[in-house]
Amino acid sequence: MFLRPLRPGQCLFEAVAQKYPDKLAIEDSRKRLTYGELHLAVRKLAARIAAETEAGALVGILLPASSEFPLAMLACLASGRPFVPLDLHYPRQWIVDVMGDAGMSAVIGYFGEGDVADLVPPGVKKIELDGPDTDAPYAPTPLGANAPAIVIYTSGSTGRPKGIVNSQR
Repeated sequence: MFLRPLRPGQCLFEAVAQKYPDKLAIEDSRKRLTYGELHLAVRKLAARIAAETEAGALVGILLPASSEFPLAMLACLASGRPFVPLDLHYPRQWIVDVMGDAGMSAVIGYFGEGDVADLVPPGVKKIELDGPDTDAPYAPTPLGANAPAIVIYTSGSTGRPKGIVNSQR
């Protein structure tokens, strides 16, 4: 996949970031990130995720559609934590149901804005996207092809939302 190892300790994303550090990687209406900037942001967030959660723990991403969403996805993959994308455009009850069903240990987001923090169940850690850096060292977590990468939930139109696990493959 996107983060597959090329040589020990390196992945495809890191190789691209090192080869093209000044090329535009991602852009939205508020932010532009080069591959070098995105790689640094991914490393910092991945270190925080790894410091806040157990290996293999499921992490929710509760962000608007923006440059921060793929940043959070890449950071989860780099830290070896599968993630659940949570669409802020979905009804609040869908988000609450998915968070309850998934059993995630942490959620990445902006929790000072509006009532997003109220969606996160008690006991689930809130990882602020713009939170302080950690002193924990960053080390990409190599995963096998069958390890979970993402859990995608259905809309729940036939009842409750159901999670489908997709592997690193």
